[in-house]
Formats: sequence, structure tokens, C-alpha cells
Amino acid sequence: MTSWPVLGVPMESAARNGMDLLLSMGPRSAGIPVATRTIGQPGAINAALWAAAIVALGHPEIKAARNDFRAAQTKKVAEAKLP
Repeated sequence: MTSWPVLGVPMESAARNGMDLLLSMGPRSAGIPVATRTIGQPGAINAALWAAAIVALGHPEIKAARNDFRAAQTKKVAEAKLP
């Protein structure tokens, strides 16, 4: 019902920890893509970052903020002390 990209984020559920929701997002007819993320908060964060990347294609200020965020992530990982 939309031509916009669809991002699916299965939320954790009491019954099956969100696995039922995750599996329900996968089977789609050809031509109806859903970018399914992982279950719960990590999936929601990644969906937000994915959406920002899509929106950034037409908005330079969002692109700059996204690039700053990614640079900070890269720096944080590079400086991390591994056990």
C-alpha cells in the first residue's frame, strides 16, 4: 500500500521472544520487499540508522549527522580495549 521502503522490526514478545514476529516478516511476495531487522531494541536502533541513511540521500543535514555518528562509532571501536 506504499511505495516507500518498509523496515520491519520484530518486537520481543512474551510467547516466543519475538521469533514468531520475525518469521512472519520474512515470507513476502516477490516485488514487496521488507528490510527486516533483528528482534527488539538492537533491531529498532539499526532500523533507525537504516531509515536515516535512506532519508540522508535527499537531505544534506541528515547525511552530515549520520556521517558524524558513524565516525564516532568507528573511533569508539578503534579505541576499545579487547580482553
